[in-house]
Amino acid sequence: MTTKPMHTPGPWKQGLSATSPGYDVYGPGGQLVANCGGWSDSRNPNQDATKKANARLIAATLVLLAACETARARFSQQDGIVSVEVWKGTYEAVRALDNAIAQAQ
Repeated sequence: MTTKPMHTPGPWKQGLSATSPGYDVYGPGGQLVANCGGWSDSRNPNQDATKKANARLIAATLVLLAACETARARFSQQDGIVSVEVWKGTYEAVRALDNAIAQAQ
């Protein structure tokens, strides 16, 4: 059963925050999806790079979810087609995909 996603539709893009130091993630209409900004901490010289990396990862979430769903569907098509040994080899990957998809939906 497919349900309508409750999240902001994609694609999501990361960019400089308009309201605080750091980076934000925006939806296709420019709406704010996530704020990865905040005030700088002089004790952490890599903080700006971390904020940018966080925004980049969040912006890629929908693409990653779609890739997981595609891979999961492909694994499902293999059931009964490939040998039991091959299927056992993919079992952990399928479980990891199911877990990732469930967390993202």
